[in-house]
Amino acid sequence: GDLAQHFTVSALLATMAGEPLATMIGLYKELRDARGGSGFSFSDLAADRAGSLFGQMASAPRESSRKLYEKIASGLTEDDIMPTVAGLPDNLSDAEFTRQFGGVGGPAYNKLVAEIETEIQQRLARIRDSMEIEGTDGRRMAMVHKAMITPLRDRFAAWANVDPLAFAMALINEYRPGAPIGWHRDAPQY
Repeated sequence: GDLAQHFTVSALLATMAGEPLATMIGLYKELRDARGGSGFSFSDLAADRAGSLFGQMASAPRESSRKLYEKIASGLTEDDIMPTVAGLPDNLSDAEFTRQFGGVGGPAYNKLVAEIETEIQQRLARIRDSMEIEGTDGRRMAMVHKAMITPLRDRFAAWANVDPLAFAMALINEYRPGAPIGWHRDAPQY
């Protein structure tokens, strides 16, 4: 159906041109649809985003994509990669999209997109078995297997009373003796 087309085109775009461009093209298409097509569809946007991330994962260096290829060979299903789209708002005109969600970047839009992103990341996290640790220059410093960090994540999740899969990333800093420690000035996204 239409969702499969959105997923596939976005995955191909991500492998050929990169995930950010694939994601932007999917959003542009929905905005165009809201202005005179079938309407803005969060279901389509979710399929686009899942496809973009799948394409990024599939085109990653060999050791990073190995687990995905193993999962494909053993029987990848839609549930492994696609978020739940039942109940997502669809067929919204531009005026209705702006009224309900404040447009792209509006608080309601950002909240729903974050929920979709979280579900996709949780599904893809089940496929990955390792994570890369990057230095401040963006280069890979190490590869950590989930078996090493999962017990710590699970203990922390139990203590915090949240789903362990809600943790998409962790920040680990090394402060040398005498370093002035500011509250995450070294990692502003936190």
